[in-house]
Amino acid sequence: MAHGTKVRTGCLTCKKRKIKCDEAKPACARCTSTSRQCAGYEMEHQRSPQERSLAWYRPHQLIAHDQKEGRAFHYFARVVGPALSGPQDAYFWTHLVMQFGHFAPAERHAVLAISSLHEDFQNGKRITSELPGNPFALKHYNASLRHIQAAQDESLVLLTCVLYLCVAFLLGDIDSVTRHCRYGIAIIAESGCSGWARDHLLPIFRRLHASPFAARAFRQGAALPLDFDMTSDLANTHPFVTVLEAEASLCDLKNRTHEIAPIGPSSRQARLNPDPALRAHCKVLLDRWFDRVTPLLESPASSPAERCLLCHLRASHEMLRILVDIGGEGSEMSFDRHTESFRTIMELAEEAAALKVAPLVSRQPQRACFTFEPGLLPILAFTSRRCRDLPIRLKALTLMGNIVAAKEGLFDVGTMYRVGRRVTEMEHGMSLEDCVRAVEERDVPYPPEAMRIFAADFDRNLRVLKGPDGQMTYRRSINMLVRTPEGPRVVASEYLTDDMPIHWGGGLAINSQKADIPTGVIVGALSGIADGGFGSFDSQWDSVFLLANNTINWQSVYMFGYQAHHELATLGKEFARNLYAVNVTEKVFSYYQGCSEGGREGWSQLQRFGEQFDGAAIGAPAFRYG
Repeated sequence: MAHGTKVRTGCLTCKKRKIKCDEAKPACARCTSTSRQCAGYEMEHQRSPQERSLAWYRPHQLIAHDQKEGRAFHYFARVVGPALSGPQDAYFWTHLVMQFGHFAPAERHAVLAISSLHEDFQNGKRITSELPGNPFALKHYNASLRHIQAAQDESLVLLTCVLYLCVAFLLGDIDSVTRHCRYGIAIIAESGCSGWARDHLLPIFRRLHASPFAARAFRQGAALPLDFDMTSDLANTHPFVTVLEAEASLCDLKNRTHEIAPIGPSSRQARLNPDPALRAHCKVLLDRWFDRVTPLLESPASSPAERCLLCHLRASHEMLRILVDIGGEGSEMSFDRHTESFRTIMELAEEAAALKVAPLVSRQPQRACFTFEPGLLPILAFTSRRCRDLPIRLKALTLMGNIVAAKEGLFDVGTMYRVGRRVTEMEHGMSLEDCVRAVEERDVPYPPEAMRIFAADFDRNLRVLKGPDGQMTYRRSINMLVRTPEGPRVVASEYLTDDMPIHWGGGLAINSQKADIPTGVIVGALSGIADGGFGSFDSQWDSVFLLANNTINWQSVYMFGYQAHHELATLGKEFARNLYAVNVTEKVFSYYQGCSEGGREGWSQLQRFGEQFDGAAIGAPAFRYG
């Protein structure tokens, strides 16, 4: 006996008859051709949650409409995604976001917007409200907003909310960050968080919940539900099993300490008389957290990525201990009793930097210009401003310029560095040299209370200034405040400009241009020159080694270091072989000649590619500048 198969799609009439529907709109042809009344189609809200959750997994893979979209998606996959995670596991950005980006229109458009904005930032473009926007990013951001309005699955909406937060971070839009944080937490509180969303989205919002810049959103009513709070588990004395478990617990501890010790760039919100019982309880929780994480710190089985994250967690833990212990004492002198804790933070930061050296040396990958997840930047900025031990705070400034991304979430290294540097100069009554240098003397006196800056309020919006030559510079205002018996007092109002945070000395210029070319030709050789990473044949390298947003111009760095002459020699030998029809079995001889900066470049070739040259004439190699 033949049985009708169960029909899951189509009009209600065809489903009842258990026949295949052609799904024509507004009435299917199967019904109209047989003079039947087509009953229409089942509305989305009438379907079960299970059916709704599967609807957007249908294999209708999205394709790029043009080459620009395809390139932007590829750029996100290869460059942006692996960098956004910062110290966290990259799986969310490199796998989940990419997977949904192939099928979910709202997410794909958001990914394209992020990719385009990130590339602008990578290439040195400043993102500010006073400059024209990115039409490509704006188009796809608006398209994503249109698509997400029809989404029924809360997990998909929550994931797209994270992508909108990433856009807001890149734009430096604090109001949008606040709004999206509040919406995301509201979704979790109302609909819960289960399955893959609990594993991959909840940790992100837990970290955002603990972020100083996002704290305003949560003070306005949005809060993680109690069943997602890990601090209740601290009564458990068993060691943490994983690094992620320890991180989740510390994030919730940060949330508990916000009322006692805000972690933002200004501490003016701190309560002067916090509840003593709350302070004591937070101290107990922090001590217990350290006891439970110690076995992980001592475990030799941890991977480099896990050890790097542990360094970040321990540095954050030390900062929390300082803030909770001081509470609302109302004196900057209180930080002096925590000098050893600041020194521990520096040791942890250096250890984290060492763990990142290997991929940097192999150039896989280069240092990120932007990360969604904050890393060491806010901790180093806190140390440079609150620790009055001059060697420690100068080390914090140095590490800020060497190991952190140019922008971590809403924190940008240019502003954090300049604020820390200016506070250091004002408090110690000194002017730091252009190049931050180590200070060996440890007897530099700590500044008195009257000179200590307790808050540095700076304008979040960059002002754009255009000079007579058309060159654009950027600045933001800053107010330095000290405590007085009468209350806070502004002691200085200045502008932070976009001058380079570190200047290199020496005449790093190429000016020989074609003058030395005949030297090789005279002896019957083929000669060649390269710009050596200087950007042109009459510019200095210190004018091109930083981009406008203070990210390092890595193309220039590697060309300057060794790559330009290596490529010139490699291509030049092949060019000579083809030009003069030299048989592949015959040797092509090559020689290097240079002095001063050219001598330094020659040594770089002999050390790395010694087999490429048959001789080198090097004079006065310049290994140190300024």
